Amino acid sequence: MNWLIENMEVIAFGFVACAVFGAFAALFYQEKKRIDTIVAMAPRMGFTYKKDDNSFRDSRKHLEMFNDGEAHRFTNILDGTRNGVKITMGEYDVRFGSRKGGIHRPKTICVIEDNTLDMPTFALRSQTKMAAKIGAMLGEQDTNFSDDKKFSDAFILQGEVEKDTRDFFDASLRKAFMRFASNEIHMQGGKNTLVVHRGLIIEAQQWPALLKDAFSAYEAIKTNNGESRQ
Repeated sequence: MNWLIENMEVIAFGFVACAVFGAFAALFYQEKKRIDTIVAMAPRMGFTYKKDDNSFRDSRKHLEMFNDGEAHRFTNILDGTRNGVKITMGEYDVRFGSRKGGIHRPKTICVIEDNTLDMPTFALRSQTKMAAKIGAMLGEQDTNFSDDKKFSDAFILQGEVEKDTRDFFDASLRKAFMRFASNEIHMQGGKNTLVVHRGLIIEAQQWPALLKDAFSAYEAIKTNNGESRQ
């Protein structure tokens, strides 16, 4: 008993060390399992897996998400084509602020590229009515349509050139995009590139749903782009 009392601090330290080691081991196992799931999904989705590609952003800096911040990283990448267009999915991380005190904002993204498209540079995200009111109070840029309150209430829409954004998001495209009003969805588009994400890292099992939403948005844009040229 005396030995136990005399060595209580050592025993307590041992318990804490084992708990910390166990926690890290569990996190490592969960992360490995998650990545293994992504790797296994690649052939089922018709894609190939790549561990990382930190040069991916270099030719896509016309989009804000690939231009802002520091320490950009793109990992766990699925790459392939569908219906003749290039699709890239993966986990994109960027740091805002200093190396020590900065904030990281990782997210699972789906990138669709079609060289027949020529989109103006825009950013769109879904919102609640309360968020819309708060954004308006804070002076956040938002392109609203006086003849389409439902769309304006459902989304924050921003564009590099407002007139081009308004012309691009005509009544037909706004109607098609209303299918995303109830989803937590973020989009950025410009030139031939469309990026869709949920604003965070999502579980591997949710990647097909993200791809489905991204491709639905792309098809709506593609259809509308073709009609506007006729």
